[in-house]
Amino acid sequence: MSGLSWADRKKDHIDQAEHNRELYDIIEADLNPAFLDWAITAIFYACVHYVDARLTAFQLEPADHKQRHEYVDRHLSDIKKPYHRTYKESRSSRYDPQYRSLTNIAIVKSFEYKMAAIRGSVLP
Repeated sequence: MSGLSWADRKKDHIDQAEHNRELYDIIEADLNPAFLDWAITAIFYACVHYVDARLTAFQLEPADHKQRHEYVDRHLSDIKKPYHRTYKESRSSRYDPQYRSLTNIAIVKSFEYKMAAIRGSVLP
C-alpha cells in the first residue's frame, strides 16, 4: 500500500474489513455447525482491517500480527481486549483440529459482538 495517502490506506482497510464482514454475514445467515470455525476466521480478518484502519491515524502499518498486537497495546487500549480475544480464538479455529467440535453458535455470537465493538471504534 505504499504510495497511498494515509486517508486512502484507511479507506482501503475499511473496504476490506467490510468485505470480510459481509462474508461473515453470509456464513451467519446459515450458521451451519460444520462451518463455525470459518465464521470465527471471517470475524477475525474483518477485525484485522478495522484495526489497521484505526492505526492509519498514527501513520502505522503493521507488517505482521506480532507488530499489530504491539500497536494495539500501545495505541488502541479501548479495543485491546476484544481484539486480542478475537485473535486467540481465530488461531484456535484455524489450527486446532478439534475446534469445530468444541465451538457453538453462542461462542460465535460472542465474537460477533466483539467485532461490532471494534467496527464501532472505526465507523461512526
